[in-house]
Amino acid sequence: MRAAIALAAAALLAAPAMAANNPRTGRAFVLSGATGAPLRTLMAPDPINEALFGLSVAGVGDVNGDTIPDLAVGAPGVNALGVSRSGRAYLFSGADGSLIRAIDPPAPDGGARFGFVVAATGDLDGDGAGDLVVGAPKARSQGVGRTGEAYFISGMAGTSLEILRMPVPQKGARFAFSAASGRDVTGDGVTDIMLGAPSENVAPPNSSKRANQGRVYVFSGQANCLGVDPLFTRF
Repeated sequence: MRAAIALAAAALLAAPAMAANNPRTGRAFVLSGATGAPLRTLMAPDPINEALFGLSVAGVGDVNGDTIPDLAVGAPGVNALGVSRSGRAYLFSGADGSLIRAIDPPAPDGGARFGFVVAATGDLDGDGAGDLVVGAPKARSQGVGRTGEAYFISGMAGTSLEILRMPVPQKGARFAFSAASGRDVTGDGVTDIMLGAPSENVAPPNSSKRANQGRVYVFSGQANCLGVDPLFTRF
């Protein structure tokens, strides 16, 4: 199992290589936080080979207004809008496991792997619903190649709020390979978001230790700061 997260009274686990008929379609499982007993199984809405449904999972707060926290699951191998391996994410009801909506990348890019990582962000746009960040670590930057991108997504509407890119795009950096939130690092009372680029080269160009050191970017969760440069980086 690739991923597991804790919810208020349950746990969401994923098996992205599991499938009944199609290799590596994937599944996700909701388990009782009290006993560990299975509560429900989330099946891939697009059961294709190598969909990798469940490679990433997250609890994202209440997005459909029933007061119960809902669930996000990534499937970076899905052919969204007919584009090979562009990726897709899904929101499921925390109450009954039903599909709320599928989320496609704003501009499908073959092999971008949108949905490789999903994470809760809190309510970014002030509509009262939980929002999320979705990573596509192989998304292309114009004139550079595959650098990676992340997207702030409205939980209520399923639409993109902002696109997050590397300040200095670097081919092969795998920006948005990982994502995390839950901490207010700026002291403004709003949860901030961290995105990892594990293959970014951060040493001077002639350094023998230049390759693949990696870097973490911290972005403000303030609604009026969406889309700006990261607050700071660490490597």
